[in-house]
Amino acid sequence: MEQNFKKLLAHLRPRETRELIADHVKKVAIAPGPKIVTLHVDRRYAFNAIISHDHVANVLHGVKKAFGSDYGATIKLNSTRPFAEREKALPHSIHYR
Repeated sequence: MEQNFKKLLAHLRPRETRELIADHVKKVAIAPGPKIVTLHVDRRYAFNAIISHDHVANVLHGVKKAFGSDYGATIKLNSTRPFAEREKALPHSIHYR
């Protein structure tokens, strides 16, 4: 897992996206069958920042450069605390191809 994380960070550009991923992604899981890389994010604000603006395009481009052009990305929120009622209605996993 550590190798996959370092490999992903090496292929992420620009610096703001790389720092956001380095600070808030706690686990990178690769599913070989469907060829999907799952990024487990620890905070809701980081999840929102990654899926907004141009960060998601940069992350998807970095995943494709690091693992191959046929890989997709799933960004998933993994919080250690239970979700409040308001947060339960919000998406906790976003899939990109």
